[in-house]
Amino acid sequence: MKQLKQDFMLGEFRRLSWCLIGFLLCLLLIWLVPSARQQLLAFIVYAVVVLAVAYRRAVRQLRDATDSLWDAEKYRIDQEYPAPHPIYKVAYGELHLLPGFLISRNKGRLLILPLEQVQAVERRSRSVGIVNIPLLRLTMENGRSTVIDFSVRDPAQAEPVFRWLADRLDAEKLHFSL
Repeated sequence: MKQLKQDFMLGEFRRLSWCLIGFLLCLLLIWLVPSARQQLLAFIVYAVVVLAVAYRRAVRQLRDATDSLWDAEKYRIDQEYPAPHPIYKVAYGELHLLPGFLISRNKGRLLILPLEQVQAVERRSRSVGIVNIPLLRLTMENGRSTVIDFSVRDPAQAEPVFRWLADRLDAEKLHFSL
């Protein structure tokens, strides 16, 4: 679990670093405009608060995703995650396809989904401009439903994921065709 936690926090740090770059550009603009320099301290305090909240949210996401796992599942993840496995781009993150789990960092949240608990898999899409972006909707045994958005920049990354799921899951769980 240590490597998974490190990868999640590193991915979130990379995602938030773009926000930090924007903050630094705004700080430079405030510094260049003499009449705006009075708000410099307020802007810095606001930015520090936003970064602290983002860090706290990432830590909470990590804790919520891993606390619900059994010790046996944590042990299996410790064995499967460091081994070579396919990784695909999804919206603002990646999807790891392990032999027994789907692990996704998607839009700032960490999802750890055991394959044996998947009740149904649906293929959906959303329209972005003139491009249809595939969505993966997973319904778990407990009734919880999860949607994973694929990357707008590379929607073709979805096809290998759907083929991988079709190979691993029973046909009655699949609500799509290849």
